[in-house]
Amino acid sequence: MVKRQHPNLKVVPLIHEADPPRLFYRITMSVRPGEDQWKRQLNSLLRRNQAEIDQILTEAGVPLLNNMGTDLKEVTQ
Repeated sequence: MVKRQHPNLKVVPLIHEADPPRLFYRITMSVRPGEDQWKRQLNSLLRRNQAEIDQILTEAGVPLLNNMGTDLKEVTQ
């Protein structure tokens, strides 16, 4: 929605800044203790759909970083 309303807005991650604070956050989820089957199902669903999730975020203008937060993630289309 923001990208449609502000097409010239560009989000640039500050991954090469030397001074803190590092503003790199992972998106996480959790399940209640003892719900291991549900956790496995969610993890499997996320793995199977990761490319589509990345594509949706990229189309929305969200910059994606690699697992270490040190560089932009390559998103294939």
